[in-house]
Amino acid sequence: MKKQLKLWLPPIGYALLIFALSSIKSASFPTVGFKLADKFIHLGEYGLFAFILTRFLVQLGWKNPYVWAVLIASFYGITDEIHQFYVPGRTMEVYDWIADTLGGLLGSQLHQLWLKKFSARPKAGSPAGQNLENPNPPAGP
Repeated sequence: MKKQLKLWLPPIGYALLIFALSSIKSASFPTVGFKLADKFIHLGEYGLFAFILTRFLVQLGWKNPYVWAVLIASFYGITDEIHQFYVPGRTMEVYDWIADTLGGLLGSQLHQLWLKKFSARPKAGSPAGQNLENPNPPAGP
C-alpha cells in the first residue's frame, strides 16, 4: 500500500497544485516583462506535469506511456482552462491549452531522454555495458 501511495502521490499532488494555482485571481500574480511570458509558464508547468506522469505510467507498466502522458496532460489542460473561465479575473484561452499540450509533449520526451541517459549506466559491480532495463539481453546473431 505504501508503494502504491508513493507512485500516485506525485502526479495527483502536482495536478492539485495546478488546480490551486489556477484558482488564484490573475491580479495576484506578479507580471513578467514580455508579452508571451504566460505561455512559457504554461509550457513549463505542463512539461513538468507530463514528466511526472510519464514516470508514473512507466512505473505502472503502461504501454505507450509517453503518448498517454501527453494525452492526459492535454486533457487536464482543457479542464484547467474551463476551470479558469469560472475564476474571477481569469480567462479561458485556446493558446494556453496549446502551450499546455506542447509542454506535455516536451516533458514526456524529456523523460524519455532522461530514462535513456540514466538507465543505461551500469551499476557498480555489474559488467560494463550491461543494460539495466534488460540485464539478460538475447544473444546476438
